[in-house]
Amino acid sequence: MLTGPARWRANHGPTSGQDASARRAVNGHPRELPDLPSTWSAFGHELAGLRAAKRLTQREVAGASDGQISKSSLQRYEQGEPLPWEKAAVLDSIYACRGWVTAGVAHLAAASWKWRPGTAGTFFVHRWPAEVSGWVWIAVLPEPRAADQPHALLLRWGPWSRQVREPLPAAGLALCTGKDADGDGRAAPCHVTSNRRVSVLFGVHRPPPELRAIDIRDGWT
Repeated sequence: MLTGPARWRANHGPTSGQDASARRAVNGHPRELPDLPSTWSAFGHELAGLRAAKRLTQREVAGASDGQISKSSLQRYEQGEPLPWEKAAVLDSIYACRGWVTAGVAHLAAASWKWRPGTAGTFFVHRWPAEVSGWVWIAVLPEPRAADQPHALLLRWGPWSRQVREPLPAAGLALCTGKDADGDGRAAPCHVTSNRRVSVLFGVHRPPPELRAIDIRDGWT
C-alpha cells in the first residue's frame, strides 16, 4: 500500500513544480483549526481552546500523555511558556488536531531561527504525527558561509526516497510535500541527510512566509 509522499501524490496528482504555484498551494490550512500564532501567548491561548474543545481538564491531558507532560507544565504552556518541540506531537495526538500544535511550534521557532552550531548537523530524523494529513515541510538553513551554494539533500521516508540539489538561501529553504494519515497509527520516520552542515525544522500546513518554498511532491522513488 502506498504510504507517505507517494500516496499523497497518487491521490492529489502531479504538480507544476513552480515556486509561485507551490507558495499559493501550501499557504492553505484547514479552516476549522486556529490560525498559526504569532506569539507564544497567543499559542498558549489556542492550546487551552483545543483542550476545551475536547472537554478535557489539564489533569486529564497529563494522564493521557503517559507522563510526558505534567499538569503544571501544561498550565505554563497555556499561559505562554514556549512548548518544547518534543512535546508538540504528544498534544497533537491527544487533541487530534492534525498536527496544528507541531505547526505552531515550528512557526514560532522559525521566527527566531538562526544558525546555531550546536544544533547543526548532516543527519536528522523526524516523525510527523500519524494523524497528520495534508501539507508537510522541511526547512533547511545553511551555514552562513555556505549560503546560496548548492546543497545535496537526500530524504528517506518509509520506503520512499527523494534527492534535492538546490542552493540554500541565507534565510533557509522550505521543501514542501504531502502526507496522508497513517491508517495503522504508526508514523514512518523521515530521514534527512545533507552533504553540508545545516539546521533543520519540520512542520505541517504552511511553511513560514520568510522562507522560499519549493514543491517536491514529484520525484519520489
